[in-house]
Amino acid sequence: REQAMGSVKDLLRAQPQRFRAFTEHVLLRLLACGRDPGREVATAAEEALDLLLQHSDPHRCMAVLVPVVKNESPPTLQLAIRLQSRLVSQFSALQLLTILQQLLPPLFEAFKNPNADVRKAVVFCLVDMYLVLGEQLTPHLTALSTSQLKLVTIYINKTTKARAERQEMQFAPA
Repeated sequence: REQAMGSVKDLLRAQPQRFRAFTEHVLLRLLACGRDPGREVATAAEEALDLLLQHSDPHRCMAVLVPVVKNESPPTLQLAIRLQSRLVSQFSALQLLTILQQLLPPLFEAFKNPNADVRKAVVFCLVDMYLVLGEQLTPHLTALSTSQLKLVTIYINKTTKARAERQEMQFAPA
């Protein structure tokens, strides 16, 4: 199974265009491999998913991931949310705003999941959305509880501060 994942990754690197017609199918199959009990196989599946996302239309990938987030349980749920998080930065603010109504309700539901890793993935996904949308995201977060909103705000502040410090270091005179 691990060698099969290695072969898929090699194919995705060498001939990504061969996957375009089958993006949705391959994405779902790789998500299923992410549930593999072997840690190496699950990690290789996630690496293959990253490669697939890099070479695929983000709208098509997001359309597959939304129902997965709505219907799956951990660890697939957590992986799907992390993939959504990676995709968010590929959207313009306007594109993201147009699909926000489909993205947020399943994420808010996942925020109630008893698994801490799932909740953490939701927070990071919302932070990534904020990095694209800025304050335009805030009115859409009213469904969150006070403590959830506070947690998201803390991570937004941490992330924006860390980014600002990195930019300062890049442009600081040597």
